[in-house]
Amino acid sequence: MSPPRQAIRGGALLCVVLLFVLFIMTSRSPDPVRQSPSIEKLFSFGRTQQPWVVRQPQPWTTYDGGIEGYTVWSNLYLSGGTLIAACETEEELDRIPKAHNILSHFDGAEILPPGPDVWTATASADLAGDQFGDAVRLPGVTYLFTDPPGLRGFIVHHYHFIVDLLVPAARAVASARAAARLPQDTGPARVIFPRCGEEPSWRDEQGLNSWLLRTMFPKVVIEDKSTWDDWARGDVSYVFEQVVIVDRRAAHTAKGNVSRWGRMNGNVPAIDAPPGFWDMCSSAMARSIGDLLRVGRFRLPVVVYIERDSQPLLNPTSNDALVAGLKELTGRAEVHIARVQGMTRRQKVALLSRANIVIGLNAEDLLQIAWMQVGKGNGVVELFEAEGFTFDYALLAHMLGLKHIAIQGNRELTPMMWSQHPSGKRGPQNKGVIDIDANMVLSAVVRLLEGLESAVEE
Repeated sequence: MSPPRQAIRGGALLCVVLLFVLFIMTSRSPDPVRQSPSIEKLFSFGRTQQPWVVRQPQPWTTYDGGIEGYTVWSNLYLSGGTLIAACETEEELDRIPKAHNILSHFDGAEILPPGPDVWTATASADLAGDQFGDAVRLPGVTYLFTDPPGLRGFIVHHYHFIVDLLVPAARAVASARAAARLPQDTGPARVIFPRCGEEPSWRDEQGLNSWLLRTMFPKVVIEDKSTWDDWARGDVSYVFEQVVIVDRRAAHTAKGNVSRWGRMNGNVPAIDAPPGFWDMCSSAMARSIGDLLRVGRFRLPVVVYIERDSQPLLNPTSNDALVAGLKELTGRAEVHIARVQGMTRRQKVALLSRANIVIGLNAEDLLQIAWMQVGKGNGVVELFEAEGFTFDYALLAHMLGLKHIAIQGNRELTPMMWSQHPSGKRGPQNKGVIDIDANMVLSAVVRLLEGLESAVEE
């Protein structure tokens, strides 16, 4: 064999030997150390990243607060269609409400207490490490409304959608976040209707429920029964960063004003929420609509009298006296005499979202106070016929944090008079044409104006 060929063969053999040695050294080198990410870092509130998956350790569920039927949770799990509170200790487990105060089960025919396939609470001692597997994080705040769909429930009535579900949910979340010293959210990241399908649905015939959600919270994700069933059938678990569960049957397990008036939201005003918690919601609604009517251009308090042209309505004498008295306040306030029944939904929001004081008969028009901001002393003057009484719009005003004054014919109802009404009695509301003491109404408006003026001076 010639010397050049021997050199080539020797070089090839040397390369093979070197590669073999390198392989042995690499295979024996230790694995790189990988540190698990901090749960506190991954589950910080307000993160806007897409949902992610985490293996172990799982974050623990905490009960953040609320009342019967309106409960707020952090790191609540959903697995196989079952909501699971995975508490760290037995002490934490003992602190959470009873299941029937949280949730109910709707089987398509009747509403029942929640079984273990709907709600489960467990402590770490009972929690297997692989119980959930991978948990997909659903970031932000979720509103979970468990009302049954269609005419069988109340959800398709726009009034009940606002006063039973939306406003109380926002108040409960605001209270929980304030107690935990967390920033207030700017609205839900998602709203879930786990019992409502495409038909029957959570939507009302006029489309007001969906219009409200899409306008007030333009980026909200809305899920219904089809998505909930997909989650239940899948083999992946989910964890809500923060969720408020609103359940009608659970709310009716409470005593106090709930049992007295037969209203699920009767105790909601007692939830200790920050003043003005609703202002960010009403401001979002106003921004989406725009200032169609140029309300507030005089930089004075805005007073809106909702005048009606169908029953119930004020008799001409009372109405004319009230309108004349309000016009005399134009040096102190920007006064609007509005017939909202003839206005578009966008015009109603444009007007009422900038109102400081609203005057109106106890009628469906007063639902428009939901667009008001609380501000520093904004309020509602509600007009009743003699002996007439109902808690509906007073309750909405109190939930929002608005001041509320009730004029009943020729007298102002004091808190003591409210409390003396028999439990659950609504009072007569069968008169089509109603007499009101206009001077008493004007006196109430002036008091509210003085409070607003004092707040400006401060």
